[in-house]
Amino acid sequence: MTCPTCGGTKVLRGLGKPIHGPCHWMEIPCYRCHGTGEVESVQAIWIEEGKYLREFREKRDWSVREAANWLHVLPSEWSKAEHGTVDPSSVHGALQQRVLKDLAGQTRDE
Repeated sequence: MTCPTCGGTKVLRGLGKPIHGPCHWMEIPCYRCHGTGEVESVQAIWIEEGKYLREFREKRDWSVREAANWLHVLPSEWSKAEHGTVDPSSVHGALQQRVLKDLAGQTRDE
C-alpha cells in the first residue's frame, strides 16, 4: 500500500535547521515507510484502526494525555496506536473493557 504520510514520494519536505547554518527547505526520509514509499498491509490496517481511537478521543474533546489517563495507559502508547505506528490491539482491548465497565456502572471515574 502507498504510504499515507508521504504519498509514495519516500520523503517529507519542510523547513529545517541543520546543526550549523540557517533554516532552509530540506527533505528527510519518511518516518512511516522509512523512505520506501510503501507500508506493509498490516500497518495499513493499524492506521485504519488508529483512526477509531482518534475519533473516540476527539468526540470527547480529550487530549492524548487525558485519554491515556482515563484508560490507564501511557500517552505515548495511545499516540502510537492512534497513528498506526504500532499494533493498536492492546489499546483497543483496554478501551473496550473500560467502556463496558463504565456502561455497567462499575467505575465512577470521569
